[in-house]
Amino acid sequence: MMNEFWSAWNDLSTNPENDGMRSIVRNKGRALADTFNRLNKDLEDLSENIRSDLTQKTEEVNQLVDHIHNLNQKINRQQNALSADLLDERDMTVKKLSEYVDIKAKEADNGQITISTGGVILISHNFKNSVSTSFSQGDGILKVTFEKGKGNITGGSIGSLLESHNSKLKDYGNRLDSLAVNLASQVNAIHRAGYNIDDITNVNFFAENITGAGEFRLDGAIINNPALIASSDTAGEPGNGKIAQRIYDLQNSKMVNSSTAADFYSMLITDIGAAGNEAVYLETSQQMVVSQLKNQRDSVSGVSVDEEMTNLIEYEKTYQAAAKIIQTVQDMVNTTLNLV
Repeated sequence: MMNEFWSAWNDLSTNPENDGMRSIVRNKGRALADTFNRLNKDLEDLSENIRSDLTQKTEEVNQLVDHIHNLNQKINRQQNALSADLLDERDMTVKKLSEYVDIKAKEADNGQITISTGGVILISHNFKNSVSTSFSQGDGILKVTFEKGKGNITGGSIGSLLESHNSKLKDYGNRLDSLAVNLASQVNAIHRAGYNIDDITNVNFFAENITGAGEFRLDGAIINNPALIASSDTAGEPGNGKIAQRIYDLQNSKMVNSSTAADFYSMLITDIGAAGNEAVYLETSQQMVVSQLKNQRDSVSGVSVDEEMTNLIEYEKTYQAAAKIIQTVQDMVNTTLNLV
């Protein structure tokens, strides 16, 4: 859309007295504004989806904490007569909790477990905590706070959502806003100095005081009357297309952070793609690590079918050998008795 926008200005510069060309410039500017608005809306929708997902996950964390706390109380009452079923159920619940947040767990002599995350205790003896979400419209920061205590949650799906919302999406949104603001202000600066066919000047092409991609739009006067679009840098010269040419040349100027508009947007897209590839790579690597750790755990506490079958065959052979020995001794005793 940016390429089409610049191209429309180039066409106007070669035919500055053509009102049809001005309508095309207006339409391409409006299409560019719609694109900025749509991209901004997509980011806002994704941000809202993350906030909704995070709220649901914190509720699930609170349910898991309640369940572990209740199991703790039952295990404490039984003390030395600990129920294997209760311990297994608690272990499975703790494992589920660890998928949401990075936790540290420690089991006491009486079988109760203490769990903390982000430097804050979630469960300990008769104590239990809860978490909730909060969002600041001012700085756009999403937080997970504890009912009792202060800490920063990391790891797990909740930590991932927080990082995506507060770091990745916020950065992408800020960069898109920066591109929109700089493009609008620099086009306006040139356009205000120009004259249309009727020598009207000091007119903005884009709206004034645009603060982000969501507000990117054409000036109301240009929307209603594309004849106000300036093309000449001198009054009384309707065939002069220097202003339109200067706006067209903006595409090659260092518009944002020492980059052209196209290069700046390309870097944004490239960074998003690189972040996606990195996420896939890290997921694959982490799955391998988790698989190795699971195998090590199962080798100690799990049941190996192959190993158990081998042991069963060994025990069966041992039993058969013992039975033969007993039978042989029995035959020897019987023979001895018959001789007597």
